[in-house]
Amino acid sequence: MAGHEVFLGYAYLQNTLGNDATLASLAPGGVNRALAQPNTAIPYIITAFHTGIDTVTMNAFRVLTNLVFQVKVVGPANNTSQLAAAAARIDALLGSPPSLPPGAIGIVIGGVTQGYLYSCYRDSPLEVDELVTGELWTNIGGLYRMELGQVY
Repeated sequence: MAGHEVFLGYAYLQNTLGNDATLASLAPGGVNRALAQPNTAIPYIITAFHTGIDTVTMNAFRVLTNLVFQVKVVGPANNTSQLAAAAARIDALLGSPPSLPPGAIGIVIGGVTQGYLYSCYRDSPLEVDELVTGELWTNIGGLYRMELGQVY
């Protein structure tokens, strides 16, 4: 069974971030894809696909995909210490030194392994401030690069 690599990346992020009790205590709004619903508890986490490139064989068979996801914690800027702690926890879970996770990790969707993650690390930091109903909010996290492949 094959799974689209972008959705495999989302599944890995949801499973890894969404099942961590420490992160859940720092970001009670949970892990949200692209946007958070109105009235979501704050702070919350947003994941969004950014870009990707395929690695193919000479006969154009795709063997790996290199993906970049934006992963950030979002909340009022006056809560900087909690936002910073949540961003640090995200970094620890998604491959901060020493080279976590090591080796291939199965990505399971619906009880079936549909792909494997071979590497995950922060490619660059991210911080953007914005006004939300007149209040300064902070988006802090990073762009995380994943190398993964689907099961054919």
